Amino acid sequence: CWEDDKLVGGIYGLAIGGTAFGQGVQTGTLVGTATSNDGSPLPGVMVTVSSPALQGERTATTVLNGDFVIRALPPGNYKVVFGLEGMKSVERTATVVL
Repeated sequence: CWEDDKLVGGIYGLAIGGTAFGQGVQTGTLVGTATSNDGSPLPGVMVTVSSPALQGERTATTVLNGDFVIRALPPGNYKVVFGLEGMKSVERTATVVL
């Protein structure tokens, strides 16, 4: 969401699902949409997730309809940061379960 030159929005329509990958390792997928406060999709937003369950960070960029997908995430609690050049970043939390 945009408010006073600040990216305010979050994850709308958040869906988390589990998927099994090789060698018995199970991971989940974080799916969401970045929208403005009037509900308009926000393309080009950099979405960064981090967690103690994850080595390093994973990133995705929202597409034209504001959607993003980050796959192969270990189960756990995640910090999700939304950023767009020239705007303040917004932080949300999400939980990936199997």
